[in-house]
Amino acid sequence: IRYRLPDLPELSERRVFTDTASFFIDPPTPKLTIRYSPDGFPTASSPVLLHPLTIRNTTTLRLAAFTSTGRRGDLVTVTFDHQTLAPALPATTGGPGLRCDLFRGEFDSTSRIKPMPDSSMILTNITIPGNTPDAFGLRFRGYIRVPETGIYSFFLTSDDGSVLRIADRLVVDNDGAHSSKEKSGQVALLKGLHAFALDYMDAGGGGMLLLKYSRNNDAPQSVPDSWFER
Repeated sequence: IRYRLPDLPELSERRVFTDTASFFIDPPTPKLTIRYSPDGFPTASSPVLLHPLTIRNTTTLRLAAFTSTGRRGDLVTVTFDHQTLAPALPATTGGPGLRCDLFRGEFDSTSRIKPMPDSSMILTNITIPGNTPDAFGLRFRGYIRVPETGIYSFFLTSDDGSVLRIADRLVVDNDGAHSSKEKSGQVALLKGLHAFALDYMDAGGGGMLLLKYSRNNDAPQSVPDSWFER
């Protein structure tokens, strides 16, 4: 019987570190082993993940669970990004909230959103405004003020595509036409103000857009309105 192998635990696709990082996960069942490869797809002869790996440089690992006969489960890719802490910007801003530009039309990715908006508004947080057309794009621009220095995780759920950049660094790429899906990423930030940019496109059929964050492996929570400035 060609049964499906159990999935690996849910993993963040992009992990950021400023010095070194440690990585380890247990196999989903005792009879499976996890094998990994930094330069290709893991095979039955790839190294077994038996102890935590120390990551010192930007690298990408591909992992999969294997049976004793060499059968492989689903592939998981994790990128480790070595970053310096992004410096904070000067404190002067134009007030609370974010500028949100609305673009009417159907786009197959956020990069295809047209240059000039059809309307603009100020929103207190990341949300889809009311009275939007069936297909449209949104661009949120402004700043985010983080209260402490550290590595922040952001969880971006959208239907259809969305892309998040903070401090001019790509944090989450959840682009393209798809049903509601969450992707996450991390960014290293010094305490203070940082440039914030989020692009979103809805190709029609109902939209969804939600942003959460966590720090120090806390449970994800909504980004406070008070963090956003323009």
